Amino acid sequence: IRERLSTLISSAIRFHLRRLFDPLPMAYTLPSDKYTAPDLSGCRARTHEVVELCPPNGFDKKDESNPADGPASLWERPISHVLLLALQRVHSYFQMQDDINSCIRESGDGDLSKPTVVFALSQASHRCLEGSTKDRAFSETDLDDILHDIYLAHTCLSAARASKFILSLLRWPGVNLAIQNAGGWQDVESVSSILKMHHLDKVFSGEAHFALLSSIDELVKLLESNKKNIINAAKASQQVLQEMWSRFKRGKKKKRHPHDKIVRQVLLDDSTTAVFPSFCFPDSN
Repeated sequence: IRERLSTLISSAIRFHLRRLFDPLPMAYTLPSDKYTAPDLSGCRARTHEVVELCPPNGFDKKDESNPADGPASLWERPISHVLLLALQRVHSYFQMQDDINSCIRESGDGDLSKPTVVFALSQASHRCLEGSTKDRAFSETDLDDILHDIYLAHTCLSAARASKFILSLLRWPGVNLAIQNAGGWQDVESVSSILKMHHLDKVFSGEAHFALLSSIDELVKLLESNKKNIINAAKASQQVLQEMWSRFKRGKKKKRHPHDKIVRQVLLDDSTTAVFPSFCFPDSN
């Protein structure tokens, strides 16, 4: 019963987010002179009339590959879909905050007046990145430690970009007014509160991120109060990921150890999921 309730709550939240952010879907029936299609515009907020997703800097819609070659980019997805993905990334960060904090430390690099934040890597990662040991094959245990470092770094980087996406969306001109005119956040918050009330977010990890929507004001405060830490962790993590990629990318002529191939593929996969869209006014791009 608890699992069915959790699934029902998540479906209800998705419905309300689509109602608040997405335009009406295309009609499945052909227009008819005899039967006029009903006007359903009142079923959705007018948020989609004031904000639209667009590629971030460095990306161009015209340069994208055929959608049939793979999943659509996030800026081709509905806003509600991307918002939920961003909430997942933020939730993962806070779930792993203790592990992340234990890996993040300040380093002055000889200048104590200008400390920088660095990512404290495992010994396995240090061995594969530094000195004469960086090109040697490593063990299965070392592989697990390296992948864990990459996972933590990717979690930090994704959370920073996801947090920026959420705050920018909620503060985009006209978004708050459109949502308030459509009834506000009350339905989303009340349904999400049921998830927390029955501690379903602690039991079913797939729906846990919905609990962040139990109070939009508290969500904004949470992201703002942790903004500096999230950004610092992301900067340190990005440096780690760049160093890892320099180590594992290797040219086609270089023979790769099987473990190297695994790490390289993980880095490639993670790089595509950490990019969140920017915003623009409809028809302005």
